Amino acid sequence: MSNFLQHRPLCLASSSPLIIRSVTSPRCLIRIPATLTRFFTTCWLRESILHPPLLRVDSCLALILNKNFQQLWMRLIQRSKIFNPHKVKNMYDVYGIGNALVDSEYEVVDSFLESNHYQKGSMTLVDAQQRTDLILALERKHKLQKTKLSGGGSAANSMVIIAQLGGKAFYSCKVANDLTGDFFVTDLSTAGVATNLKSNREPGVTGECISMISPDAERTLMTHLGITENLSVKDLDETALKNASYLYIEGYLVSSPTAFEAALTAQRIAKQAGVAVSLTLSDMTMVENFRAEFDTLIDRGVDLLFCNEDEARICTQSNNREDMVRILDQRVSSFALT
Repeated sequence: MSNFLQHRPLCLASSSPLIIRSVTSPRCLIRIPATLTRFFTTCWLRESILHPPLLRVDSCLALILNKNFQQLWMRLIQRSKIFNPHKVKNMYDVYGIGNALVDSEYEVVDSFLESNHYQKGSMTLVDAQQRTDLILALERKHKLQKTKLSGGGSAANSMVIIAQLGGKAFYSCKVANDLTGDFFVTDLSTAGVATNLKSNREPGVTGECISMISPDAERTLMTHLGITENLSVKDLDETALKNASYLYIEGYLVSSPTAFEAALTAQRIAKQAGVAVSLTLSDMTMVENFRAEFDTLIDRGVDLLFCNEDEARICTQSNNREDMVRILDQRVSSFALT
């Protein structure tokens, strides 16, 4: 892992929000609210997080756990409106909620995506038959083999990164009582992430994400949710959530009525307990198809929002980057826009 932060001294006394621009990727912006800018004295972001860079920018959440940055962040957060002075030390740094998926990775060329009419860089939900047809096309027709099998899901990946950086993460999700589910549970446990998953899991099929990786490291995802589509309020761990610094909501949850209800319930519990709420928009097609659900989450209070420019364009209904920043600034306390 490359260094996530590049330290440069800044002397700020402004009471206006601060927009930090990436050193190596000028299109990457991180907004620091006005309540924090006068205390913000260092940090410009670097573009590369991992090699190959397969994780989304939602892993920027992990910057608050960087050992070289932690003391500074605590000084900032203590002065922000989302700090709870009664919480001296939390059990978890981040409590995540999202889909539990096992990632099956295949290396493809762009022509494969074009010939099969897959939109490069997008995520598409598929049913069991479509999943089978895609695997047959990859492995039998094009003679491509699976290059990697790993526990995945957008929020799960972020929780693993947090644990790798020395933070304490908890993940609420749903897997079936099958071999794939066993693999997922073991994979997260090995990574040091606590979960709500027990040995007496429900029967069914654990979700799988077929990740087609282009030569430029862009991922095109075909996701069969399986049992994770039934994620619900009963999969929340209220004690763990109330004892976390941040709630991290995966945007993909809006596609399932029960999972969306669980996200709203987690958001309410977090707000009542003084836990900061973060949300990732996850994918532009999700924002396009479930904009009302995302609006509901944002309107109920989001302290930290993660999105890329395509997602922000749909969310704000604006094609102008400056207008996107202005609208997001009005709707959330802080945001990361790439």
